[in-house]
Amino acid sequence: MLIKRILCEVKENQCQAFSEYQAQWKGLEDIPGFLGQIGGWNKKQPMNASIYTFWKDQESYAYFMENVHDEIFNPGQSNTYSSIKIEMFEEEFYIEGLESDIESVLKKSQFFRVAICEVKEGRANNFLDTQRNVWNQGMKQTKTMLGGEVAFAVKDKNRFLIFSGWQNEKAHEQYVQLYFPSLKEMAQMELDLENINGEAFIVEKAWSVLPFHIR
Repeated sequence: MLIKRILCEVKENQCQAFSEYQAQWKGLEDIPGFLGQIGGWNKKQPMNASIYTFWKDQESYAYFMENVHDEIFNPGQSNTYSSIKIEMFEEEFYIEGLESDIESVLKKSQFFRVAICEVKEGRANNFLDTQRNVWNQGMKQTKTMLGGEVAFAVKDKNRFLIFSGWQNEKAHEQYVQLYFPSLKEMAQMELDLENINGEAFIVEKAWSVLPFHIR
């Protein structure tokens, strides 16, 4: 699976226009290999929009970029943001939750938390083991985390995406309060990580695009 991360810094007074343009990406829904698109406004930086698109494989994404992207993209959208950052990730493994696949997670989650982890040289395997055995198990115990993905950056194998979908924002807040402190202590993050950042967002329904077979 290929995951495309798009971050846009939207201009002042252009949020509505950006959102209207983003809603025009519904043409993705019938492209072979397309698994879904989701996005929203960054909770800590409300002028920043986060968008994630999921593809079955590199071939599906390449077909889209070569044959369909320019037909859907409205050039006017580029006037609504001052900067855009795009990064590609490849799936490492699925995070098990209430749902069994990422398509269902994108359909049912109302809130997403994203962590971008810069892992120390030689610590990737330990980082992934900790993600599987500590963080994933802890999130699953909440019974409110629907599922997610662990993926590595195409251009940097020590840079990882942790993408998790939640029933709603309150469910994630309860996880942070009740589960996160003990999980952090168990994980000993400082052993593996150079840096960690990311974003959280409530889903903008108008931006969501799902394949026909799961709508």
